[in-house]
Amino acid sequence: MNVLNRRSFLKGTSLGAGSILLQPVLQNLMAEAEGLAAPKRVIFFVEGNGMNPDTFSHKGLNGQRKAATN
Repeated sequence: MNVLNRRSFLKGTSLGAGSILLQPVLQNLMAEAEGLAAPKRVIFFVEGNGMNPDTFSHKGLNGQRKAATN
């Protein structure tokens, strides 16, 4: 009878999770070893600059801007 203790359970789950997370990396390494080019990717980062449009718009536009957003 095989008893599953905590150490073997954690070892098995960490190996399973690691294999899922590292699968794309291993596929890229295998493709490079076979001489296949990796697909080109473009990454866009969009970040706010912390400026609220209500703080720098004209005072006469504040009422119009709030009415337009509601």
